Amino acid sequence: VLLVGILAAWRASPSSLGSITKRPDIIDPEEEPSSSGYQGDDKELAFRYGLIEQRLMDSGLSLASEMGTDGSAQNLAIEWIAIFDKAILDPEHPILLQRYALAVFFFSTYADDDIYDYDDTDGDEVGARKLDELGWNDWGGWLSGESHCTWYGVECQTEAGLDLDMGSVTHLNLTSNNLKGFLPYEINGLIDLQLLDLDGNSLTSDIPETIGDFADLEILYLSNNEFSGTIHTEIGMLSSLTELYLGNNGLEGTIPTEVGNLILLEALALNENSLTGTLPRELGNLNELSFLYLDNNGLKGQLPSELGSLKKLQDIRLSANAFSGTIPREMGDLMGLEYLYMDSNELVGTIPDTFGDLIFVKEFHLFGNQLTGSFPEQLRELELMTHLYLDHNALTGPLQEDLFIRLLFLEELYLSDNKLTGPLPSSIGNLEMLTRLHLSNNNFSMSIPTQIGNLDNLEECFLENNQFEGAIPLELGNLVNLRELLINGNSLGGPIPFEVCELTETQVLTEFHSDCNGDPKKVECPCCTECFD
Repeated sequence: VLLVGILAAWRASPSSLGSITKRPDIIDPEEEPSSSGYQGDDKELAFRYGLIEQRLMDSGLSLASEMGTDGSAQNLAIEWIAIFDKAILDPEHPILLQRYALAVFFFSTYADDDIYDYDDTDGDEVGARKLDELGWNDWGGWLSGESHCTWYGVECQTEAGLDLDMGSVTHLNLTSNNLKGFLPYEINGLIDLQLLDLDGNSLTSDIPETIGDFADLEILYLSNNEFSGTIHTEIGMLSSLTELYLGNNGLEGTIPTEVGNLILLEALALNENSLTGTLPRELGNLNELSFLYLDNNGLKGQLPSELGSLKKLQDIRLSANAFSGTIPREMGDLMGLEYLYMDSNELVGTIPDTFGDLIFVKEFHLFGNQLTGSFPEQLRELELMTHLYLDHNALTGPLQEDLFIRLLFLEELYLSDNKLTGPLPSSIGNLEMLTRLHLSNNNFSMSIPTQIGNLDNLEECFLENNQFEGAIPLELGNLVNLRELLINGNSLGGPIPFEVCELTETQVLTEFHSDCNGDPKKVECPCCTECFD
């Protein structure tokens, strides 16, 4: 609904304080202007306006130049609270600053400016429809005369001596609500804010430095927006913060060392930005940290050994950066770790033997690095592991025969594109929950173990481009869930067992590659989907 009744009537007055750009409000269009907002003559109105403006300036919340700029969020907010707000707060009311801050926030984020530039001849109904389509998804109660504590997404606490309806704002939760525009620095007027959740909107520009003024803020969710600029050092002033989510924006620059001051922090998510530089060692001060998400940035350099101090860490994601050097042995001290994502970097050296102490790890992602050395036998102790990704490295040597005896929960095993040698251990047959087995592009030799037929849940079996030899085991025909079987590029020979071909007839096995081309053919395969020399 547009400011058509009250606003238009006041704007038409020759002694009005200035024009007001048409913006949305919750004022009932059927209500008479005379029944809304502050009632008084022009002199009284100007006096009230001046008192409120002075208080806002004295508080440092807004500048006079901003409030005096026609059509600015600050200008619209002060005109609303001084003239049209049916709460008619006294200029010295303790909640006036917060109600003003909410109004500035509304006018800063409701919609793009261009939607207000519609043709007046279309009428108010057309304009209102445009606002409904392009503004917030839900704006129930906002800028009404009702208590701001009842506005959509706002929660309050009541202070001594204040009416319940005029409590101090503690929660502002407008996640996925089609907010556009920018986050105004007046947001710090919500001095008792404990939770700010604006995740999943389209907010742009910098995150204001005043974000550091929230002494009581515990949860800050600004992920999945279009924020740009740097992470200001003032972020380190949020001494009560337990969760900080700034992921999936366009943030640049380095991670400020002041983040290490957030000693109560339990979750830090800066993933999917354009951050650069090295990891500050001060991250090791975050003794309460359980979740650290820094993946998909441009971070580089050696991983600090101080990461091993994060004893409560459960989930660390450093993927898709440019980290280099060796993996700190101290990371083996993260005894509560369940998810380790360090793939797609430039890490070198061996996998620390201390990683065998990570007994609660479920997912182990180290693929896409430059790791060398033999397969770490200590990993066989990680009995809870479900996903092991070590592909696209330079690991060498054979796999231990008893490697898979205790890894009974393993669902996905990726060792492709290494330099592994020797036989595939028969203990592979213990992995009855395995769905994906990727061993391509290594130097595995000898025969394919018949125990592979025990893997009832296997869907993908990639063994191509190794040195396997001998006959194709008929036990592969037991794999009734197998969708892809790639055995080309080996020294296998003879006919494909009938039991294996039957899998193609049931239309389960849809990709089957072998060396069934050439003269003479190494493999006789009437059911393969693609043949190689």
